[in-house]
Amino acid sequence: SAGPAGAAPFAARLERQATADALAFDVEAPAIRIAGCLDGRRGLPHLSQEQQRALRGGALVQAQDLSGHCGSGYAVVEVGVPKDFMLDILSKFDEYERMIPVVRKSEVVSASSGGQGLESARCHYSVSKFGIGVLANHQVDRAAGTIRFELAHENLSWILQGAAGAWQVEDLESGRSRVWFNIDVTASSFVPQAMLDYAAEHALKRATSWLKPHAEMSWAKEQVAIAAVA
Repeated sequence: SAGPAGAAPFAARLERQATADALAFDVEAPAIRIAGCLDGRRGLPHLSQEQQRALRGGALVQAQDLSGHCGSGYAVVEVGVPKDFMLDILSKFDEYERMIPVVRKSEVVSASSGGQGLESARCHYSVSKFGIGVLANHQVDRAAGTIRFELAHENLSWILQGAAGAWQVEDLESGRSRVWFNIDVTASSFVPQAMLDYAAEHALKRATSWLKPHAEMSWAKEQVAIAAVA
């Protein structure tokens, strides 16, 4: 345990990790009402030929920009599963606790369907080893291949002033899909710049690195199950 001399640095490390975990999940947690510097409805970024080659090779491509206490970024990866299957995975909000390592508990508080593939849900998540509570709003548009998300106003705090973004799934050839994750975050002015720099460097990868292995393993299991009863 940390003695008196080491108590302050130890507490500071815990605070940095808790803030980074909160920012990391809110980069993956939910967008709908967008204000200030948030722009979760912007178009998809242009990919260079080098980035497209990296994607075809199975790499995760990401980029982020931090300006003061406003940050934005994207991550994109190609997965060996069809678009509809990928959307099914991303819209199973109550199963996030079994899919996303940083999510310790996930619960759908309310859900509704508007028809034509439009769905909405309000969810509560417990994230990181600190059990940080996150309330998020989700909107699913299956025809457009999007799942938008937004941090609920009840969660606005000294750490976050807003978080909004979207998953976007593109249909590729041969039963493959390209999955984008876009996010815009506004942090409180009370958050030290060093914490924001840390979160910007690590959050996108932590929010998306689970996706490709989980999706492809789930798809393989489903194909085995289908073949077993054929």
